[in-house]
Amino acid sequence: MCKAEKNTPFNAVDIERLPDGKTRVILHDNIASEVRSDEGVEHTVYTADEVAFITSEAITPEYAAEHFADLWYYAENGETRDEKYARLVDAYVREKYSQSAVEAIINNYLSDPENEKYKAEFAALQMYREECKNKAKAEV
Repeated sequence: MCKAEKNTPFNAVDIERLPDGKTRVILHDNIASEVRSDEGVEHTVYTADEVAFITSEAITPEYAAEHFADLWYYAENGETRDEKYARLVDAYVREKYSQSAVEAIINNYLSDPENEKYKAEFAALQMYREECKNKAKAEV
């Protein structure tokens, strides 16, 4: 995010179609105006917080306005909230279970779902995944 200022009012959303078919999305928040005086001449300056990103999607101004908060988050973080959630859940699960451990638990359970040991391992994995999901939701 950067602070932007200019002599004309900001739009909350500006969309630019680029020659390569991509779209530049420019978002403005906390738009304000102030009167300044330079050498005795008053003029209005418009200020705003600004983020921008380029995407291969054909985003419309209407879509950007409707999904403003999510697009702002993406511009600042380089990932969507859903991507962050999935990344966090995966990281938390990996703190306790490796990929091969998860596969072994699932495969053992699927091969013999009546085996009490496999049931217990699978149930413990599922409970831990729910804890990880809740932890990730709190951070997103």
